[in-house]
Amino acid sequence: MESLLSEGPLPKGDVVAVLIKDFSASNKTIRNRLREITDQQPLMYGNEGRMVKLHGYTEGKNEYYRFEPIE
Repeated sequence: MESLLSEGPLPKGDVVAVLIKDFSASNKTIRNRLREITDQQPLMYGNEGRMVKLHGYTEGKNEYYRFEPIE
């Protein structure tokens, strides 16, 4: 996830597609796991070594994921 979102936000569909391929998991499994990660906010570190959380958001009609720094 860190390398996937290191350049900035990505559309949710793109994130799901990459993770399905990388983990050989179903669409539903990946989407459920991403929902768990955004709800539970486990400790994660971005490329710069800073703590981040996965954030899903909507902009217009499009949905994205991005990392947000934890202060």
